Amino acid sequence: MTVLAALAVTGAPSSLAATPLLIWPVDPEIRQDQGSAALWLENRGDQPAMMQVRIFRWTQQNGEDRHEDQQDILPSPPIMTIPPGAKQMVRLTSPLAARPVGESAYRIIVDEIPTSSGADTQHQGGAGIRFQMRYSIPLFVHGGQPGGKRRTRETDKEDFRLHCTLIDRPDGRRVRITNSGANHVRLTNVAFVVKGIDVPLAKGLLGYVLTGSSMSWPLPKGISGQEPLTMTGPDGHRLTMTACSNE
Repeated sequence: MTVLAALAVTGAPSSLAATPLLIWPVDPEIRQDQGSAALWLENRGDQPAMMQVRIFRWTQQNGEDRHEDQQDILPSPPIMTIPPGAKQMVRLTSPLAARPVGESAYRIIVDEIPTSSGADTQHQGGAGIRFQMRYSIPLFVHGGQPGGKRRTRETDKEDFRLHCTLIDRPDGRRVRITNSGANHVRLTNVAFVVKGIDVPLAKGLLGYVLTGSSMSWPLPKGISGQEPLTMTGPDGHRLTMTACSNE
């Protein structure tokens, strides 16, 4: 099991500046009739950037994101040096025959590798500062039988099945959202509605709930959990859930 987090080791007065990097698309997907997808990296800095791309299997267990090594999907190239102002395509390859039916989730991890000159430690002055920028991009891969039902925006709307539960934990009450649909759900603009006023769980992107999984967040102060819960749905329109149940 691999734990993923941004790395920043400090301890000296100098540092290596991160390279301005543009990555697209931010939500890559490999449909059931595709064998690969493209991820683009663009170096918008004035120095060459050495980048590493890895792909981890992504699951959610006990309300936490888990990432582990896998060989189902491989990036090509996995390591590259991008000149200033240049673009690099990374091919994400997933053999059709090897995929399970349904949706599988992965995380693409793009790391900036410090150059040897920037990463040198200082002699007799303690450790030098090394900043390593890390970008995490979700990747969803769909497998199925030939001629099977393809995923579309309309099927996403039909398959949008969430319910919420109030749970008690040592650190306080939490809202658990469970996804019983066949595809992941991207939770944005999630809020309880109190007398016509939105009380957000988080502004903008709250997070993802993978198919067959649950995630939880702290219940806002002053909220009972019996208020309607709204969010932005797959088609961009607001959706309303009924009051949360108690565990």
